[in-house]
Amino acid sequence: MNILILCLLGATLIPNPLRIIKDWQRLHLNQSHIKSEAKFLNPWNWNFTGPEGGEILFTMGNPNASNLAFAFSATDVWRSTDGGANWSLCLEECSPQGGVMCTPSRGIIVDGNGTVWVTLNGGADWAEVLYTNDFQCGSFEVIDTVVYLVDSFPPRLWCSTNSGLSWQVVQTFNQLDYVDIVAHSKSSPTTFYLIGHKMPDDTLAYIYYSPAGNFVDTILAGEVRDFQVSPYNPNLILITTDNGIYQALSASGPWNLIAEPYAFGLFQPLDIEFNGNDSIIVSSYFQPGIFTGRRQFGVWVFNQVESREIGTFISPAGNGIFYCGSLGKGVFKSTNNGISWPVMRHNLYAHTLISFGNASAINNTTGYFIGLGGTPYRTQNWGGVWDTLGVNFLLFGSAIEFAPTNPNFIITSAMDIKLVGTNISSGTIFRSTDNGQNWEKVDSTYLVNDFLITNNPNIIVGISDNVVIRSTAGGIGFSQVLEKQSSFLNLVGLDTIFVATDDSTFVSYDRGANWAGLVARGGELAYDNTRKILYIAGEQLYRYNLNTLTFDSLPYYPITVSVSPNGNLYFLHYVSPDLVLVARSFDGGNTIEQETFPISIYWSGGLRAGNAGVFYYQPARGFWCSNDITQMITEDEEIEGFKEFSIPAVIRRGTKLSIESTDTKPSFYIFDICGRIAKRNYWIKKESDRYLIQCTTEDLNSGVYFLLLNNGRGNWVKKIIIY
Repeated sequence: MNILILCLLGATLIPNPLRIIKDWQRLHLNQSHIKSEAKFLNPWNWNFTGPEGGEILFTMGNPNASNLAFAFSATDVWRSTDGGANWSLCLEECSPQGGVMCTPSRGIIVDGNGTVWVTLNGGADWAEVLYTNDFQCGSFEVIDTVVYLVDSFPPRLWCSTNSGLSWQVVQTFNQLDYVDIVAHSKSSPTTFYLIGHKMPDDTLAYIYYSPAGNFVDTILAGEVRDFQVSPYNPNLILITTDNGIYQALSASGPWNLIAEPYAFGLFQPLDIEFNGNDSIIVSSYFQPGIFTGRRQFGVWVFNQVESREIGTFISPAGNGIFYCGSLGKGVFKSTNNGISWPVMRHNLYAHTLISFGNASAINNTTGYFIGLGGTPYRTQNWGGVWDTLGVNFLLFGSAIEFAPTNPNFIITSAMDIKLVGTNISSGTIFRSTDNGQNWEKVDSTYLVNDFLITNNPNIIVGISDNVVIRSTAGGIGFSQVLEKQSSFLNLVGLDTIFVATDDSTFVSYDRGANWAGLVARGGELAYDNTRKILYIAGEQLYRYNLNTLTFDSLPYYPITVSVSPNGNLYFLHYVSPDLVLVARSFDGGNTIEQETFPISIYWSGGLRAGNAGVFYYQPARGFWCSNDITQMITEDEEIEGFKEFSIPAVIRRGTKLSIESTDTKPSFYIFDICGRIAKRNYWIKKESDRYLIQCTTEDLNSGVYFLLLNNGRGNWVKKIIIY
């Protein structure tokens, strides 16, 4: 096998998905975080459906606390106190950049704004202790009460000697533009290494060694990912980079690129942990998974022990115990020194979707999504159960869709690269004609952000950044049909198709073959195919009626919008900087019903509407589902003979309801929002010419209910909200 070809493969072919997530974090850091302050249960109930797992960028543990573990997603920090069996949020919506558990009880985390948080009780509580400026890296691979951080320009080095409680600047590096790695010697805390670059996108990295007081070596590397000094031999030092693994046999170098990893398929290493003398564990992008390595007579031998998913950062947590993040599965854990790695993800939700097309349209009760990790998921019961489709593409899952006239036909986009013998096989668009059981590569040119399949399943339209592409052969032979300077957002329609940038919307009346400008407004699109109304979630919620060729706007500031196949409109919109409402309309936007949205919004996700349910994607976690929102709420009705004493629309739990009837003895029921009888028991008394009915709400939960009385003439209906 040609080692040179494999080195080039490792250095140039695989992009860094962690960099994509970090760019995504930076893009959304300044977005408003709106935490729902609803005082009572929302009339339209939302249930979180997951699924479990997702993209975990880092893990964090301590060798003296084997049951304590932390997992960092794109937005949150998750914590387990039972060895990864169960997870719960411990620091949410913070875009964590890294951290270290200095002791079993004390540790730090740096968030996306560069704020340093400290815990003194094992992660149960966190407090801010330092505000950095343009945080770059920390000595998080060295589990110690001494911690180093790098921030600012030119880079400055901070140091804490008390597990992050207090900090001081110890040095500034005027020669560098930015720093990738800082690490120190646990046995000699003032001895540190620092690796940085002198200009943006520099492929030459400079290694600083503090005892020498200078830069002692350079290596070819655009990204430096990890730096590990062997705890068994301080002269054995390994560095993982986008160019491979470098090794030094002296504390001051030099570092040389080792060729052995390529011979064993370890082309893109990420993190290294020593698990013995001349023995290591390495997480890998490609081939994806986890490797073990052993140095025998100066030569490294590697063995792949985990191949289900890309491995990210590893953390030791005791004798032979390691945690490792993954891009899709959740957290891997090994209790046998890296030999086997079961998945630990119960109550862990970290699915990262990066484009509009990551979630499909809804067909009856069935929907699909594919996350950054490249695994397609399907639910057939509104998220009650999520199944994987038996395939795991390498990474960058970006779009998935099914054919409306042939649900067995599915098309998806992800980056998949395989090494078959000495040949490289890569693909970016794949299709299945048997409901996801088998997959066929149909393209290797375009990474697609959204798909639309027309009534003719052979005609498929897609978005790839600022280009619209089209295939007339079921996904084979895509060609460009529209290109603009700005990126396109999403595709809607069926045979008449719409696409938009941030400021303009375009239309095709011939299934994507030809395009024309429609309106000088842009944003996320949704289309009511029954009424021929296009909605544009731009600066306002705009509406274009294709029947009358009229364009108007609704007085809302939309976040996301979706229309069900039967024409029901749903959208989220801002009312004030700290209040979001969820709204719906069953008549083309003329009549709007809305309620406080009960889900906190950190980064705006998206709605996907079906005829009998609506999904909301909560970024970097998973999906919420509401079936109530798709149902008509019966308006209050009055019939002769009934009189309510005092029943407001919103009441506190425990309030007594009082109603009287002047006719025959009535029947009385309380139904919940799903149509089930919630209460039959009530007190009724006849007084001369009337019946007095009283009923307590003490035994009812918070939610939406309907009072229904019948006296032989008809029904009396009253909607109430109990909080």
